[in-house]
Amino acid sequence: MAHTAMNTESIVPPPTAAGSRGGPANSMNPVLLPAGSRHVTCATRRRQMGLAPWLLLGLLLLPAGCRSRSASAAEAPPPPRAPMKGESLRLVTYNVYNRPWRRAARTHDAAELLAQLQPDVVLLQEVSRYAHSKDVPSARFAQRLGLQDFTYWMEDGLLFSGGQALLSRYPLREVAGHPFSKDYRIEAKGFVHAVLATPAGDVGLVGVHMAAVKGGKVKAQQFAELQAFVEGLRARMPVLVAGDFNEEPTTPLSQAFRRALGAQSLYEAVGQGDPKLKSYAPYPRPCTDPQAELIDDMLLVPAHTPHAAQLSFTRGGIQQGPTPVASDHCPVAATIQLMPPPPDPG
Repeated sequence: MAHTAMNTESIVPPPTAAGSRGGPANSMNPVLLPAGSRHVTCATRRRQMGLAPWLLLGLLLLPAGCRSRSASAAEAPPPPRAPMKGESLRLVTYNVYNRPWRRAARTHDAAELLAQLQPDVVLLQEVSRYAHSKDVPSARFAQRLGLQDFTYWMEDGLLFSGGQALLSRYPLREVAGHPFSKDYRIEAKGFVHAVLATPAGDVGLVGVHMAAVKGGKVKAQQFAELQAFVEGLRARMPVLVAGDFNEEPTTPLSQAFRRALGAQSLYEAVGQGDPKLKSYAPYPRPCTDPQAELIDDMLLVPAHTPHAAQLSFTRGGIQQGPTPVASDHCPVAATIQLMPPPPDPG
């Protein structure tokens, strides 16, 4: 798809106050998620669509209302011990492909791949649920990994629900989901966030899934909303932003976003691992396919305050998935060094 070049440093004007036209995405109220529990919620989304041919599709897929529930998950391990000279956090982001074909086999294979990566924190995109099945992949993965999980439904319809999830070994606070105010066509994209309570201090975590279009006004608006949110979070703590950006890290939009936040990409810090691997290829092709693209990334955004944890990428890259492939994406994994705030000179 053609990319619209945008060379300005400021992506778009910052969003206006909540509730106004063109303002920031609506979000659910932050909740405290204790270790060993799962909070599943949904977003009520209202969309304006033409009568044909989208009316029938809208009736089937768009939200039927907002429902929330809580359910117990596998007991999470106790929080990691306090670090002496710092410790590492293993982060994985993975778009798990929401299509129904080979669903059971793909979910099993994805769970096994995640288990091999031994993550402390996982960000998932395209988590899905179909009317004929109550199976939710994020809950399956959390049970397999012994992690707590939070799933946010960006769309919750009669036949299909889709959204994002985060899984964590660390206690979570301020857990919330945020749909973007503008989407491309009938997509339902946005981001989820939480605060990780690590022994080195609080760390902001943002998992994102952006419009499946390169450049343009919708994508620029989404970057602006994400940037505004991360700016608020980094006033208190460092922030890890990861997920499916649907944008190569070398495009003007991606570069302007990183510059505005002073963010470092995993690929800038340690590379992408195997240079033959990209993070996305049309299903069921492998991530080494000539048509593969590098559209998933991890970003480290430093805190504005010196009294916050210090983070750095130490290793990571794109991980080769099983064959036949479990998704149209390959997971991206990173090891992040956590250091407590430097001593107060006073």
